[in-house]
Amino acid sequence: MIKWYRKPDNTYGGRYFDGDDAPDGYIETPMPPHDLRDMWTGAEWDLPISYLRGDVCDLIAAAREVRISQGVFWKFNNAAPPMPIKIDNGMREFLNYTHTLIKASVANPHNGEIWQDGTRFSINDVGLVELAEFTAAWGFQIYQVARAQMDLVDEMTGNDLDDYDAEAIDWTVEWPRADWINDTVTQNP
Repeated sequence: MIKWYRKPDNTYGGRYFDGDDAPDGYIETPMPPHDLRDMWTGAEWDLPISYLRGDVCDLIAAAREVRISQGVFWKFNNAAPPMPIKIDNGMREFLNYTHTLIKASVANPHNGEIWQDGTRFSINDVGLVELAEFTAAWGFQIYQVARAQMDLVDEMTGNDLDDYDAEAIDWTVEWPRADWINDTVTQNP
């Protein structure tokens, strides 16, 4: 028969079989914890709220990375419909590096194109700079949305944390100027 024990500090102490002696000071509990981080409350095992808060913040961070990797819609010229551009780590590095080269007066370091999932898009230096600057600003805004959600976590109760759904986060980005599009060559939404 298995017996479960807690340590004097109410953390899980382990399971021991009949005939095994638990270390001195360990106290038997009627059941095992659901999570090894659980604390014994006197009647049951429960996860401390600090762990729940950390778990919810991890969910928010994961949802943020998913949203950023989904990317943006971008028009490569004013006559074209917007196309999805995923902003994964490789694309971020490409945009940042190419943007840096263009700003350093290196002409056409991208050979007039950008590739996404096997599709080639034509883009000039001005368009690439706009795309790089837009996605950087957009990514920062997404990080701000996630940060605001994480700040709310500290005020949540255990039930709020248990019920939290990171998939329900509204990732809508508000730009400081509604007319920012007027400053771009390609009039992107």
